[in-house]
Amino acid sequence: MRERWCVAGRMDAEGRFNRVKGLKQIPELLKALERDVQPSLDSLRKRA
Repeated sequence: MRERWCVAGRMDAEGRFNRVKGLKQIPELLKALERDVQPSLDSLRKRA
């Protein structure tokens, strides 16, 4: 039932999304996130 509500909400909101602001900067954002998150993931793996 939750899945149905999530899909219904997404379909309702879909019509209001015209474009993503900063679309051209998304690759840069992903690289920055990988750079920041990777060291913490490595340290978590070492502890396990």
